[in-house]
Amino acid sequence: MKISVFTVLFKDRSIHQTFRICADLGVDGVELYGREPHLSEETSAARVEEIKALSKEYGLPVIGIGTYLGRFSTDNDADCQRDVERLECFLEHAAELGCPLIRVGCGGPHAFRAHEYHFLKGAEWIRKCADRAAMYGCKLMIEIHNGSLVETVNDALRFLRLVDRDNVGLIHDAGNMAITDTDFGKSSIHQLKDHLFHVHVKDVARVPSSDVAGGFQNLTRHGMEHFQQRLLGEGDVDHRPVVEGLMEIGYTGYLSIESHAPLPDVDRARADIAALRKIIEEVSAKRANAR
Repeated sequence: MKISVFTVLFKDRSIHQTFRICADLGVDGVELYGREPHLSEETSAARVEEIKALSKEYGLPVIGIGTYLGRFSTDNDADCQRDVERLECFLEHAAELGCPLIRVGCGGPHAFRAHEYHFLKGAEWIRKCADRAAMYGCKLMIEIHNGSLVETVNDALRFLRLVDRDNVGLIHDAGNMAITDTDFGKSSIHQLKDHLFHVHVKDVARVPSSDVAGGFQNLTRHGMEHFQQRLLGEGDVDHRPVVEGLMEIGYTGYLSIESHAPLPDVDRARADIAALRKIIEEVSAKRANAR
């Protein structure tokens, strides 16, 4: 397993600063924030060449692009078609950068409030996206995310069955799944095994009030709840079972740091990278001793 950074952590910095920081942090790759000032559908060919040169200079492959496209289940058809066209711009960028994965959304509402037609419409448009992506040899990732049709493992597998495309898979995100209050441990990893394209890593905690640094509210099946973004290991999300499960299925992809803890960007990135490395070392040692 390799560690990457989702550059949303450095969304207020230039792409040049971001690559330099990520190299200093010692990660293995970058997942690009799919908006300016990093990479958007409007990024020029010349700037994509600059990003390609930065990737080569710092030895950091672009392993994914996290776009914010896709509210397909609730948008009107004209807006959905516009997002498909915008996706093609990202596909062109990805081909130039040698990037194999692009994240798209399926839309909402929350899975526990959604109707069958939401799933059917979302799947129809994701199929259109997948067929475009296939022409570029690219795979699409859908993140398991609170507030979307895909909040749990069961939701995710249901949606993928409707999409029925081999180049569409999932991002496992234990932080999001903890908000949804669904299992995010070893069992979830094993259930998703054949469809797991990528992993996000962050920590959150349920708190009495969101009136704290890093606080936010989210509607869950329990009602409106309060949460706080935390450093890895300081919240409610134990990533050890996640890493154990990934090792058990032979996952060889990346784990992307996505910390939103209320600290300066480099500080939270460094802290979460160190914490994740420690978890990987501990789980590896545990498995070695068990043999």
